[in-house]
Amino acid sequence: FKLSQPVETYFNIVENPRALQTKNDSLLYVKNNYFKGVDFSDQRLLRNPFLENKISVYFNSLVVQSSEEITKEIFNILDKTGSKEGELFSYLSLYFINKYTAPKIMGLDRVFINIYNKYFKNNEYSWLTTQQKLSLRDSYIDLKDNQIGNFSPNLFMTTLEEKRIDLYDVKAPYIVLIFWDPSCGHCTTELPKTKKTYDELWKDKGIKVFAVN
Repeated sequence: FKLSQPVETYFNIVENPRALQTKNDSLLYVKNNYFKGVDFSDQRLLRNPFLENKISVYFNSLVVQSSEEITKEIFNILDKTGSKEGELFSYLSLYFINKYTAPKIMGLDRVFINIYNKYFKNNEYSWLTTQQKLSLRDSYIDLKDNQIGNFSPNLFMTTLEEKRIDLYDVKAPYIVLIFWDPSCGHCTTELPKTKKTYDELWKDKGIKVFAVN
């Protein structure tokens, strides 16, 4: 019943409604009271149709769409679920894992990395099947070295002159990394455009291109 109720209007609660005059004030109030009265350790939450929609609205509408803020909110909920062997932690942890393994917004897959590191990397659960465990580990391995803001893995390549060149040896304010193949139709169309852009705009700015055949 509590999950199905909207947040009570602050005009009926706050002694001084004028304290919430701005949109941001109102949104913050709604956010802080959105789960008021909801006990995330109560297993009965799983037996109703409101839980997933309630959480979805919260994260899509009230939480800043950054990996840091989303992670903080998820940790706050998961830490309130009680036993990590319980059904609520099992359901909600996998719900968030599935949501952020391949998110709609680029960069939010770091949320999956954060959840995995805290709750799954060094922990065993009786409800987690071997197949699920391996799937989570494989997703983690695929994503952990390809996060926005992190250094990419080094590339050890050979030039046309048979000299070794490492990606980490290239010094530039920005590096454009291109993977291409001479038999690729898109490559033969786009690379000349990239070369033209490099000659006309990037070169004078110190930008360098690392092209991997």
